[in-house]
Amino acid sequence: MPLKSAPFGTFDATRLVENAPLSAFTTWRVGGAARWLLHARADELPFVFDACHRRGIPVYKLGAGSNLLVSDSGLPGLVVCFRRTLQKIWFHEDQITAEAGALMPRLARTAARNGCAGFEFLAGIPGTVGGGVALNCGTEASEQRELKLVLKAVDVVDDRGREQRIDDIRHLGMSYRTTRIAEYGLTVLRAMFRPDIRGDPGLISLRMGHHLDERRRKQPIRAKTAGSTFKRVPGGLPAAWYIEQCNLKGLAIGGARISPKHANWIENCGSATSADIEALIETVQGKVEARFGIVLEPEIHWLGNRPPLFRF
Repeated sequence: MPLKSAPFGTFDATRLVENAPLSAFTTWRVGGAARWLLHARADELPFVFDACHRRGIPVYKLGAGSNLLVSDSGLPGLVVCFRRTLQKIWFHEDQITAEAGALMPRLARTAARNGCAGFEFLAGIPGTVGGGVALNCGTEASEQRELKLVLKAVDVVDDRGREQRIDDIRHLGMSYRTTRIAEYGLTVLRAMFRPDIRGDPGLISLRMGHHLDERRRKQPIRAKTAGSTFKRVPGGLPAAWYIEQCNLKGLAIGGARISPKHANWIENCGSATSADIEALIETVQGKVEARFGIVLEPEIHWLGNRPPLFRF
């Protein structure tokens, strides 16, 4: 198989892409090109991260590409993509282990097949395990759930390539849609989960179907979106309520619009750019602040050159 070299190593040519268009790897389908994109294996990451650290090459991590906005100007360094190469999930007695690139709906189905309850809410979250752990993903449906409730331990690697296991997840500082994983410069390799609640696989699958039905009814899951755009206001209401009160549903800038179905989702209607989405986010923040005196905090994460007024 042909090989391709970069400053951080030599890899199969099929796994290392130069000037990779990131719009193909994000659910919003926007964003410029990455200097390099590597579909990395877990055993390669320590060396890759260490080599990039020593050479001053920026490293970005990419799972399913949801909950993410990439600059139109692209990224200057290396994007490490987990979804193709770190997909394994296995169940053993009192633990479910999933690699960082495994999709969360698949984790939910694995748990259901093995009679493990408490994972049903993950069925409608279109992200990977690594990203879900790093953001403490969850749902604000009729039953609010967060990933930390079923998380047991994580294997991580730091930006110098040093691996460790964190058995006490309190050290991760997990709270609403945030953890200290990025602050500590860590990358999730795999996560271990506690199947504490056992039940009938058929009933668990039925509840999982109800979660999916609720999301389909309320959210534009077939549109090109990144999921929820803004976090719930601390001590307040869901962000969608404030946006609706400002009569912003359906508002469009360029090819981006606030979903007519759910005010906290922004859709790419086919020709949107990152700049369109940025402008829409800033408009929403400004309108809500003018009326309610609060600044909606984005739930999505930004990669690239951030506009000077973009309040992340």
